[in-house]
Amino acid sequence: MLIHRWHKAEAKVVLAKMNLSGGTSAMGVMEFVVDVRTQDGRFFRALLHTPLLWADFWPPTEGHIVGVEVEGDTENIRFDKDDPRLSTREHDRRQQSEVDVALSQPPGSVPDGAWRAGSHVVDGWDKPAAPEHPEWNHTRGMHNAGRPVPPKHELP
Repeated sequence: MLIHRWHKAEAKVVLAKMNLSGGTSAMGVMEFVVDVRTQDGRFFRALLHTPLLWADFWPPTEGHIVGVEVEGDTENIRFDKDDPRLSTREHDRRQQSEVDVALSQPPGSVPDGAWRAGSHVVDGWDKPAAPEHPEWNHTRGMHNAGRPVPPKHELP
């Protein structure tokens, strides 16, 4: 009997989507199309699914590079459970760290150059209004600071 050993590799997520064809969306089964690069230089595309018995799994999104394991010389792959990029606990720790850093900065500064939601820039909020901005006052919500006021429409 031939025994294959699992070897570490990296994969870039090309497509991440919910698989609705084998059950309900409540099951949370996702499919991931990944480009795999092994340590010996092989490069191939493969399909991964959400691991069933992995409580600490954070699903990667398109464009992320994650750790995988490749079985011997085959193209059988699985997610690498030792990769912190795939850990829910590590993701939560990083987000709390970002919050702590943002709280330690002075008012008007921008953490990491942009307002963030997870790891993505939120639509157009790349620069907050400085406190001396003429529209900045406490009679209006701070969420409108620096944005043009939409025209009022009168009802007929």
